[in-house]
Amino acid sequence: DVSRRFADGMEQRAKVNLLLKLADLAEVSASLEQYTASEIPTQEPTSPIVSIGRLPTSVAALIGRDKELAHLDASWNNSLCHVISIVAVGGQGKTTLAVNWLLRMAESSYYGARRIFGWSFYSQGASDERDLSADEFFAAGLVFFGDPNPACGSPFDKANRLAALVRRERALLILDGLEPLQHPPGVSQTEGTLKDKALASLLRDLALENSGLTIVTSRVKLTELELFEGKFAQTLELAPFSEPEGVALLKSLNVIGTYADLAAAVCDFKGHPLALTLLGNLLREAFFGDVRKRAEVGPLQLDDAKGGQARRAMAAYDRWFGAGPQRAVLRLLGLFDRPAPSDALRALRTGPVVPGLNDVLVTVEDGQWSRILERLRRTGLVVARNQAVPGDVDAHPLIREYFGEVLQRENEPAWREGHARLYAWYAASAKERPDTAEEMAPLYAAVLHGCRAGLHQEAFDEVFLPRIRRFSAGYSIRMLGAFGADLSALSGFFVTPWTEPVPDLDEGTRALVLGAVGYVLRALGRLEDALAPMRASVEARRAQQAWNRAAIGAGNLTQLQLGLGLVKESTATARQAVELADRSSDAFLRLKNRTLLADALQQGGQREDARHLFFEAEAMQRDREPEHPFLYSLQGYQCCDLLLERGAVETVLQRAAQILEWAQRYSGFRDVGLAHLSLGRVCTARHAAGHRTAGALAVEHLNQAVARLRESCDQQYLPLGLLYRAAWYRQTGDYASAGWDLEEGLLLTNRGRIRLYESDLRLERVRLLQAEKRVWEARGELEQARRLIEQTGYARRMAEVERLTEELSEPHPIHANASS
Repeated sequence: DVSRRFADGMEQRAKVNLLLKLADLAEVSASLEQYTASEIPTQEPTSPIVSIGRLPTSVAALIGRDKELAHLDASWNNSLCHVISIVAVGGQGKTTLAVNWLLRMAESSYYGARRIFGWSFYSQGASDERDLSADEFFAAGLVFFGDPNPACGSPFDKANRLAALVRRERALLILDGLEPLQHPPGVSQTEGTLKDKALASLLRDLALENSGLTIVTSRVKLTELELFEGKFAQTLELAPFSEPEGVALLKSLNVIGTYADLAAAVCDFKGHPLALTLLGNLLREAFFGDVRKRAEVGPLQLDDAKGGQARRAMAAYDRWFGAGPQRAVLRLLGLFDRPAPSDALRALRTGPVVPGLNDVLVTVEDGQWSRILERLRRTGLVVARNQAVPGDVDAHPLIREYFGEVLQRENEPAWREGHARLYAWYAASAKERPDTAEEMAPLYAAVLHGCRAGLHQEAFDEVFLPRIRRFSAGYSIRMLGAFGADLSALSGFFVTPWTEPVPDLDEGTRALVLGAVGYVLRALGRLEDALAPMRASVEARRAQQAWNRAAIGAGNLTQLQLGLGLVKESTATARQAVELADRSSDAFLRLKNRTLLADALQQGGQREDARHLFFEAEAMQRDREPEHPFLYSLQGYQCCDLLLERGAVETVLQRAAQILEWAQRYSGFRDVGLAHLSLGRVCTARHAAGHRTAGALAVEHLNQAVARLRESCDQQYLPLGLLYRAAWYRQTGDYASAGWDLEEGLLLTNRGRIRLYESDLRLERVRLLQAEKRVWEARGELEQARRLIEQTGYARRMAEVERLTEELSEPHPIHANASS
């Protein structure tokens, strides 16, 4: 949806021009390299830096796929191919292809790649409804590529930094199993779209510019890359095995029979590689490899998109194993969404006995345990031992998913007890207060298993709140920027995301998780998703008469609605926020929520009402803090915005300088950035009025504003910095730089649906096109801006729309001469 909206109108034209320019530059660069190669002294190449420990490298030998291997080779050697997606249903061999190609690269010094980084996102199958996170990937990736502060910044800032680091030298990035982070098939508007917007931003950036190659594998095509398809991004769709390839696979597994019978088996299982592998191993283990015994496997029960062919073979194994230990081990693996640590498995298989979970495993000695695992590895149900962590046990996600579902369906008490034991084990194995994203991972796993065990209140009270969030400190999001991981953990506390918390949470906790998930969704750029939980949180707090928390929630909801362009709704919520703040008797909330109402009224065109409210809030500010005689922080910027619109430039100059000093002393990046932005706007106005020194100061303050807002964890205000810097560039004749800032600002507003600032950016683009004498394009852009402003109720900008309409309606000199 984001990529489609981004491609609308003039944005599509600008993006296509940008792609073509980059393509030309790449071709020129390649020509220059070839021309000067003989003149550059050769240096002894250094060994590449490799990190592929998080890839499932214990894969089968590759059968067939010669065309696909050649395609990957060609993509690596093609300077214009930046991202390639390998797409197929589960078990079709995506990971096997990518890893075998990587191992073939290793035999040839990785084809000149300087850094190789692999990561797998596989969770418990595509049917898992949790919102999964890319936070751990970003943390590890930033460390690997040399970022000095991997925990610093918002998810989008981390994505920007990682993209810049990957581009620094020729690198290969392999991202395996993205489907748990995508919207699943069946929803036409969102199918294939990444839920993690920061990861989507990284992939778009690498598709646009990348000296190496990024390979992603998924069961669902990524919609974020559609804009780049055919030029900088390619999709490699894996087909099922052909008859000869399927027969070759069965023969490699020592399945015997006539070619006709082998071909019939391939046809019967529709050439599905994982299903054929499991079938071949089952025939060898149980029927001396006789292909004619394939009828013992039974009929197909599920469609191919859900791994039906492989599940058919798994069901046959389940019947063959009977009530033995192999069957029990597979059910234990079904409890995990990642490789199972040996100590966690030991906690599951030791006493006390739980019928249906570990009753046949409690007496198993270590030697027998190893033999059971080796037998499962021979069947292909458990992957080969990972030498980096030899005690861990892993299986294909489809296999974990299937046996987890079987255990839950057959014996839910045993399934819950298994998750309860894993909850206790992960909670005990983690540091009490982890310092890094990697150290935090066991606690997130503990919350997942605690929720599946039905221990929602305990998991929240004992793990999430005190150890992950650290109560009001908000450590995981404020210090680690782990918004995605927090969202994944919070999803376990909902029956229906993101409006219906599980019933066994107490009232206070339900309101708390609603507010927390709304805040995280907003920070992740999912503003529309954040609306419902924020509303529900406010109503829950109001019902509890928790006026302070209700007032805070209503204030947050006001800002969210205003950013989305819901001006009328935002004004109504702001009035509610003022009422709740007055009930709370909290002096700061009373003045803060008045400024929020004033800002909403200002955007709705009610300037006088807004002015009176700002002055009322400022009087409250002086009574509360005499040492700070006027509004500061976000409230100070909003007041300066109103004063600038009224032409009070010199007043704002004095205010903003003091606000900046306070922000640098007491506040974070957002407030510092907004103070610089006020000063940048003042200096721009003074420069236009003829003040000689104002120009240099305008550039400095606007650059500082963009830099600080980019570093903040609140992406809602970065488009404002880009907007006013673009206006400065336009006024000083630097149209190219203005265009770049507008492009980035529109990308950000489209990504987060920040429609209010999108309107401002489109109006500024009209002014830029007008300055460039591109009148017809300016008229088209103005029409888009007008529609958006009318839809949002952004009445503040209607006078500007009418003025630009009048200016652009005047006959263009060329057309006037032609008509005469």
